[in-house]
Amino acid sequence: MNPATAAEDFPVTRSTIDELDGWLHRLATPVLPARKVQRDGRRRWELRERNAYALMIAKAVRMVSGIQAAMLLIDNGFLPESACLLRIVSDLSLEIVAVAEGELRGQPTKAQQDFVAEFFARRSLGGDTGPKQEKKRYVSREELMKTHVRLAMAARVDGEDLRDKMRTVAGVYDGFVHGSYSSAMELYHGSRRQFMLHGQEGTEERVVYRKALAGKLHEVIHSLVMITHVAGDEAVYSDILAGLTRLQESKESIG
Repeated sequence: MNPATAAEDFPVTRSTIDELDGWLHRLATPVLPARKVQRDGRRRWELRERNAYALMIAKAVRMVSGIQAAMLLIDNGFLPESACLLRIVSDLSLEIVAVAEGELRGQPTKAQQDFVAEFFARRSLGGDTGPKQEKKRYVSREELMKTHVRLAMAARVDGEDLRDKMRTVAGVYDGFVHGSYSSAMELYHGSRRQFMLHGQEGTEERVVYRKALAGKLHEVIHSLVMITHVAGDEAVYSDILAGLTRLQESKESIG
């Protein structure tokens, strides 16, 4: 593989993604092994605890699985679909940080407490729907984003500016989730006058999306760091920090 091709393949991003599994499994130890219980009309696995830490681990499971799946989609040319997954990954990261901040502060806000309670109260796919319930207003993304504003201000960063940037980036990814016009037209093949419904055929576009994924990987890692702080696990923190340093030095998310 020549240097140009290797750079386009994002080797450090890929190796860092491979490390996520080990980090997460170590952090999950306090809530494992899972146990089988009867819930929502069927037997299902549940973590040993139903608390803020269990929520963070469960969210991290989907986050790590999601970013790995996003890379697979990019490799196979399903670029807008990968962006949908990256949108989910980003939301999961935001939620982990929001809950972790309350735990570290020792005084979770009502929104943080409600978010944890709602997480365990939601029904599962295929579960017993039971009697019709009143429509409920869940804790919103905007409410959870207040955590990031507080953290930014504590670090002497403009929290409102950060919130505006987060909204802007989320809005771009929302377009992919909701099938924006531009995301559909990315799949048009001008020469054949057809849509590419089995994956993008160009390589340059894949590089753009891999760069976006590398950027989201930073969010994933920072949320795992927050979990290490809640767990007080210095060993995992040290390993994650080393991985983050390698990723930053690679500059694969810059350009």
